[in-house]
Amino acid sequence: MILYYIKIAFRNYLNNKTQSLITLFSLAFAFAFASLATFWNNYEKTYDSFLTNYENIYLVGRQQLGDRYISKYSTYGLNSHLMNQYAEVEKSCGIKKEWDDDRIIEINNRTVQASCEEITPETIDIFDVQWIAGNRNIESWNENEVAISEETARKVCGKDSPIGLSLNLKDENGKETESEYKIVAVFKTWPKHSNFDFHIIKKLKPLDGGAFHTYVCLKPNTDINQFLQKMIDNPFQKDYVYGIIYNVLTPLKELHYTFPENKRNISLNDVKLFTGASIILVLCALLNYLNLFISRLCTKGREMALRTICGSSSWQLGMLLMVEYILLMLGSLFFSIIFIELFYNEFVELSQLEIDRFTIYVGCAYLLLFILALAALLSLVPIFYFKKKTLRLQIDTTPVSLGKNSFRITGVCVQLFISILFIFCSSIMIKQVHYLIHADIQIERKNIASITSGIGDERIMDILSQIPLITEMVPTINPLFPENNIHVGSFKFLENKDDQTYPAYNVFINQDIADFYGLKVKEGSESFDLGFDEYFINETFAKQLNDPNLIGKTLWYGRPGTIRGIVYDYQFQPPTEPVRALVFQKDYARRKNAVAFKYIGDFTTCQAAIKKAFEKADINSKYYLNDGETIYKSYLTSEFNLLKLLSIITVISLLIALFGVYTLILQECERQRKNIAIRKVYGAQVKDILMMFFKKYVMQVVIASAFAFPIGYVLIKHWLEGYSRQTSMEIEVFLGIFICMALLVSLCIGWHVWRAANENPATVVKKE
Repeated sequence: MILYYIKIAFRNYLNNKTQSLITLFSLAFAFAFASLATFWNNYEKTYDSFLTNYENIYLVGRQQLGDRYISKYSTYGLNSHLMNQYAEVEKSCGIKKEWDDDRIIEINNRTVQASCEEITPETIDIFDVQWIAGNRNIESWNENEVAISEETARKVCGKDSPIGLSLNLKDENGKETESEYKIVAVFKTWPKHSNFDFHIIKKLKPLDGGAFHTYVCLKPNTDINQFLQKMIDNPFQKDYVYGIIYNVLTPLKELHYTFPENKRNISLNDVKLFTGASIILVLCALLNYLNLFISRLCTKGREMALRTICGSSSWQLGMLLMVEYILLMLGSLFFSIIFIELFYNEFVELSQLEIDRFTIYVGCAYLLLFILALAALLSLVPIFYFKKKTLRLQIDTTPVSLGKNSFRITGVCVQLFISILFIFCSSIMIKQVHYLIHADIQIERKNIASITSGIGDERIMDILSQIPLITEMVPTINPLFPENNIHVGSFKFLENKDDQTYPAYNVFINQDIADFYGLKVKEGSESFDLGFDEYFINETFAKQLNDPNLIGKTLWYGRPGTIRGIVYDYQFQPPTEPVRALVFQKDYARRKNAVAFKYIGDFTTCQAAIKKAFEKADINSKYYLNDGETIYKSYLTSEFNLLKLLSIITVISLLIALFGVYTLILQECERQRKNIAIRKVYGAQVKDILMMFFKKYVMQVVIASAFAFPIGYVLIKHWLEGYSRQTSMEIEVFLGIFICMALLVSLCIGWHVWRAANENPATVVKKE
C-alpha cells in the first residue's frame, strides 16, 4: 500500500513539475541556511560551557573614571584583593600570556608551535584543569618549571613521557634563546570550543606591575549589580590613584565576542540577525508550500470523497496525504544537505569555526529534524480538515474554496510582507554601509598610511624618500588615522568648582600634522602651533564640559592650560563606537618613532616597495605599517558579510513570494474562466478584466507594505543607532520599493490574466 501511495505522490508532483521543483528548492535553501545559522549562533554562545561553573565565571574589566573604553587587562594583585575583600567571590585567579602560539619551542630535538600562559594556583580549580602525570602542586614549582598539554607532549615525544625533559624557546626567526624550562607535569588537552588555548602553563611570578587578566568565580545566586557596586565603593588602591576603576564583569560565555582574540568576520549581533532572518525564510517557504498543498486539496475534494465512499478509511486517506508531504520534506532535506556541502568552505571561512566537518553536520542534522517535525505539525491541520470535509464536498456540488481563498490570499500577503521587510532592511543597510564608506569623517584617510619603527623618524623618512610612490611625509608621535599609541588623561575644567575630572585621549599635534590630515577647526584659533600651556579639544569633549564659551578657559592636566580652539569630531575608531573625547597638545618630542605619509596608486604596491626599501637598507628592526582606507574598511567587515548573507535570503524570499503570487493567479484564472467569459459577453473589455485582477493583487502589496514599512523602520532604526554616523531614510526609498514590488507582482499576473481575458467566451462556456 505504501508503494501505491508513493506512486500517487510522484504522479501528483509530475503533474505540477514547476511548482514542485520551486517548492523543493526553496525549502532546501531555507533549511540549509536556517540550520547553519542556528548552529553558528548556538556555537558562539556556548564557549567554555564544558566547565563546571562557567555561568559563574567572569572576567574583571576596568575603565578610566568617566571613560567609555573598557579594558580587559588588570593589575597584578587584584585577584588576591577580590578574594580577601568580598564574600561573594568563591575563587579568583590571574592569567598572563607569557608568549603567543606563533612562537616555536623545542623539546626532545623536535619543534612545535605553542603558546604559554602564566597562571596563579587558583586557575587550576576555576578552569577544571585535569592532570595526567607529574607534579600537580603548582605552588611548589619554580620559575623555570612548566606543564604541557597531552597533545603537545604527543607531538614531541609520541608515547614517551616528556616529564624531566628540557623545553627551549626560540625567537620569531627560529633562533634559540637563553630561555630554558623543565617539564614537570602533563595536563589533559584543552577543548577547542574555548576562549583559552592552554598548551603550556607555568606559575605566575610575583609582579610589581604589568597587565594580566583577572577572573572571578562567584558564588551561585550572587547579585551582580550589588557586587559591582561594592567593587566601586571599595576600589583596588593600586589602580585607583590613576583614576582606574574595576566596574565591568564580562561573563565567560560572552567573552568570545566582547574581547575577541582575533578580528571577527561578523559580530555576534549580526549572527543573531542572520539567524532570525533564516528562521523567517523557513516560515516563508513553509507557508508557500502550505498554500500549494491546500490548493491541491481543494482540487482533490471530490476525489477524496469518492475514495471514502469506495471504502478508504480516514487513516488511509491521511496516509495518502502524508506520504506526499513526507516525500517532499525528505527531498528538501536531501538537497539542503547538498547545499550545506556546497556552502561549507565559505561558511567555515566566514564563521571562523575551528571544528571538524562531522560536528557541523551533526549539529545541522538535529536542527533539520526539528524543522521537519515543526513542518509536519503544520501540515496536519489542513490534512485533517479536508479529510473530514470530503463527503460534504461530494454531496454539495458547490465548490468550497476555504473561505473564498482567504487562507491562500493571507499566505501570499504574509510572503509579500516578509519580502518587502527584507528588501527594505537590506536596502537601508546597503545605504548605510555606502554612506559610511564615502562619508566625510572630518579627516583625510584615502591614500594615507603610517609606519612605526624603533629606528626613529629621521631614518624612516630617509628610507621612504627613496620610494617614488610616496609623495608627502610628516613625523608624528601618534598618527591621527589610523590611531596609534594614544592614551587617556584625566583633565579638570577649572571654571567648574566641583573638582570633577574629565577623561580624554591625548593627541600630540602641530601645524604640519594638522595640514597633513586636513583637520578642520569649528571654533577658535586656526593655528595649531600650540604652546606648552595651550590645548585644542574636539566637539565631544566640548559637549562634556557643557560650557557655551570654552575658548580662552582653562583645563588642568598637571598644570593649567588655555583652550585655544574646538576641532570638528573625526572618526578614528570604528563607526559602531561613539566618538571619543580628544585633547590636542603641542608635539614636543624631538625624536619620533612614527611617520605618516601619502602615496599614489594602491597600498599593496606601496607596501611591497617599502619592504624592498627596508631590505635594501639592511635594517632588521621590526616596523608596523597601517593604511587608513584599509583599516577603515576593516571596521565594516561585519556589515559587508551580513549584507552578503541577507542579500541571498532577500532574493530567495522574493522569489518565493512571487512564485506564490504566480501560482495563486494561475489557479484563480482557471477558477474564474467562466466568470471572465460571462463578463465579456456583457461587454467587459480586456483592460477592464486586467484592471479587476490588478486592483486585487496590488491591494495585497499595499496591505503587505502597510505592515512591512513601519516594522522595518523600527527594526532598522534600532540597528542604525549602533553607529555614530547614520544615513537618512528618505520617502523615495519607501516609494521605490513599493513601486518595484507592485511592478513585479503585475508582471507575474499579467500574462495569465491577459490570456484568460482573450479567450473566446463561447468556447469557455461550452467547456464549463
